[in-house]
Amino acid sequence: MAPNLPDLPAELLLKIVDSYRSSHMHKHLISNLRAACRETNAKLVYFLGSAYFQDVNVKLEKEQMLHFQVVCSGHLGPHIKGICVDATTLITETNRNSDTDSTNASLCSWYSEDTRNDLYLCHDYFAFDEKVTDFVLTGSFATILGQSLTRLPNLERFSIQSPSVYNTLNRTKVKDLKRRWLIAAESALTQGLARVSKLQELVTECGESLAPTPVSALRIMTIHGYGMGALRKLHLELDIDVSKSESLRCKSHAMTITDNSLALYPMYSRLLSQLLKNAPALTDLALAFHAAKAEFFKLLAKAVPDMRLERLELSHFVTRYKYLAMFLQPCRATLRSLKLKDVDFTRENDEGSVFRYLWQELDLDECVLQELNVAEQGINFDAVNQQRPFFYTGYIERCLVSPLDGEAWSLVERLGRNPKALTLSSDDYDDVGEWLRIASQEFAFGPLWE
Repeated sequence: MAPNLPDLPAELLLKIVDSYRSSHMHKHLISNLRAACRETNAKLVYFLGSAYFQDVNVKLEKEQMLHFQVVCSGHLGPHIKGICVDATTLITETNRNSDTDSTNASLCSWYSEDTRNDLYLCHDYFAFDEKVTDFVLTGSFATILGQSLTRLPNLERFSIQSPSVYNTLNRTKVKDLKRRWLIAAESALTQGLARVSKLQELVTECGESLAPTPVSALRIMTIHGYGMGALRKLHLELDIDVSKSESLRCKSHAMTITDNSLALYPMYSRLLSQLLKNAPALTDLALAFHAAKAEFFKLLAKAVPDMRLERLELSHFVTRYKYLAMFLQPCRATLRSLKLKDVDFTRENDEGSVFRYLWQELDLDECVLQELNVAEQGINFDAVNQQRPFFYTGYIERCLVSPLDGEAWSLVERLGRNPKALTLSSDDYDDVGEWLRIASQEFAFGPLWE
């Protein structure tokens, strides 16, 4: 008897689906197979869920959130292990028609005065999506997200993606966007931390936008920190801008701090320190401190708890070598991967101390140093990179290779390596410690990296 579709084993059906994974017909094939009959649908649901629904990206829109709630309530819910809430929908982007007047106030209001004269070069305009904002402000977003998360027993990863805006936009509009983003971020974090009992990864992402997660969201994360005992990965991009008015309510009075005050730095550094204490299993930490002054990292370094980190990434901060070493000290014995990006060291000659600490005190398998500044100069790694051998697969870059001198390379020169960065990895056969020692002697100063 010839086999028919319902009689095929689920593993074979999944093989058929996988064979079209790179094709544009992939989704249609899945839909058609599931719609063929009840038998094929029942066989595919489990395997498709385990293969394709482990990580879900859901946009901050009412329709998508309702659809996500239905998915969580069905057979696919138990397979979901990761969710990313995409808040880029807080603003919408439209194209300017060729006959649109570029001086239109409603369009130009998103741009700074410096860019209005060049507006004819730009074809993108932005506007707030008021439906999405109302969806957040009324509490409907938090309610639906909370109900959905309770139906995901195996959820381990939770992340939120901030809106994407750029530095050409008007400051007033950016501040308005940040206020809306703060409410959305706090709502998402509250539900994510309160409803997920086995959370292992928490990530806030902003890419190159001007809207990292407001630092005041640390209060929410600390309040619900009791659910972070199993957390192994924490990546936070924080906006440490305290220029807006904030209220600190004590037992007997309320105090308002405004206009670039540094008085909130101690509170936020303590909150972040407490957050790290609440995650004793943490091994992967990435922190970015946008708009922070040197005082913030100093306070944080003094308050950082003992950690057993294996991977650490620090970016967008201003400090001295002394406080960087103080921050690294609690995890010095376990740290194997370190990335420092966009770091400004305020004291001259700090670069020598930093290099010595990295090569003498740490045992690293991977190290990335990118866009480091000391005082008013940028560290250029071009001379170091020109000495390093490299290996490649696939695409062949232009290079100059000298012959072997005995058993060692006399010179291998790679053209076009990024002078802003020094990237070392034992997986690429780098002796990380030795190259850090060489870098401490061979780096050069250049213009300040922006």
